[in-house]
Amino acid sequence: MGDTIARFYYVYGNLETNVQAMVLPQLADAETQGVWEYNTILDQLARVFENPNQQQEAEDALHNIRQGDKESLPSYMPNSSALSTKQELRPGQTLSKRSYQSPHPTTPSCG
Repeated sequence: MGDTIARFYYVYGNLETNVQAMVLPQLADAETQGVWEYNTILDQLARVFENPNQQQEAEDALHNIRQGDKESLPSYMPNSSALSTKQELRPGQTLSKRSYQSPHPTTPSCG
């Protein structure tokens, strides 16, 4: 997909305006230094938006799931898979077969 400058501006240009403002230092550095590494934008966004407790919270959630006393195994299994698909269920809510999404969605390749 184009040269390094095109890739940098592609990533930058697809950000919302308020997020673009957050990564303006990376744009200024790229222009000044002539190093157009779009990963500097992605690294900045990861630092700002990433949850440092994500892994521990996921482990805690997995350790805390329990099948209800009156819940059949077929009805329990779709609800437990919600954790692996990053879907949040409210108490008493169940996943229907239609709302289930594979944890491994197909993604188009960039070429």
